Amino acid sequence: PYQPSKVDQFMTRAERKSGVRSAHHHEAGLVDIDPEDSLTAWTINSCAEYIDNYDSDKPFNITCSILAPHSPLILSNKWYSKFDPKDMVLPGNLVDDYDLRNGQQRAIPRVIPYGENGVKQFIALYYGLIAEVDHHLGKLWKSLERKGVLENTIIVFVSDHGEMMGSHRMFSKGVFFEEALRVPLIIRLPGAKSARRVVESPFSTADLVPTLLGLSGIKPKSDMHGRDVSRELMSERPIDLKYSYSDLGTGNKRSRSIRTNDWKLVFEQNRSFLYNLKRDPGETENVLPRKRRIAIELKTKMLEFLEQTSEPRIDKVKNHKL
Repeated sequence: PYQPSKVDQFMTRAERKSGVRSAHHHEAGLVDIDPEDSLTAWTINSCAEYIDNYDSDKPFNITCSILAPHSPLILSNKWYSKFDPKDMVLPGNLVDDYDLRNGQQRAIPRVIPYGENGVKQFIALYYGLIAEVDHHLGKLWKSLERKGVLENTIIVFVSDHGEMMGSHRMFSKGVFFEEALRVPLIIRLPGAKSARRVVESPFSTADLVPTLLGLSGIKPKSDMHGRDVSRELMSERPIDLKYSYSDLGTGNKRSRSIRTNDWKLVFEQNRSFLYNLKRDPGETENVLPRKRRIAIELKTKMLEFLEQTSEPRIDKVKNHKL
């Protein structure tokens, strides 16, 4: 049981009247529980307890899968009230030229208004979930310290997707805009062997497994997807991966994108989009067909990657018209 917020009420009303549904749960509101009894607290506490009781003489690999920040946006009072919706800043790319024909995802402002009882409230609740995760994450660090293995453990902080949170008048994910596609990634090497640095090169979560294997002294299999950059990380050499590839969906309904530092090409069903990320970081203007040459180059890179990974539907990509 929880006290519904305005966001919850707007979504519930829209679902009843017009069948508009969120990609996930639309529940949002205040729950009367102790902050230490939330799902986030329980997940991290359970993982820390596992580390505390583990035989430290043996190698281990632990994935602590924290749902937040994610819908349903239901928080205890400590985090529900942490951010004032009035202070939240709306995205600068609310208006674009992306003609999305699926009105269900274009829920703003048709379903949820822009103000502090709508999009701004959603942002405040989402930030509250992030703050709660930050608050509890230190427990994992402390458990590794207590066990005496902190300086012999690779730590990776990463997410599987982002949240549109009002950008392009959308919520949730399922599109190739930066808000949904670009995720946090922090890697801490054992003993802090490398200096702190920011790598601008496009990196994919598919690159994580071969890189972690390489850091662990294990040679990745030749047919494994992803790129091993463990040597570059250990030696602090420049990392220049040129591009990263992403896909979404299943079968013939699969969408694809390829991204460099400056450009992104998206194939979505029968449509193509090219964005200049350097000049237009909000991705508000599709520059096809004016930049057709760049789109052709990126399509060639995409096909090279799909050939390397034995993509069975590569002909569909070859025949996709720019």
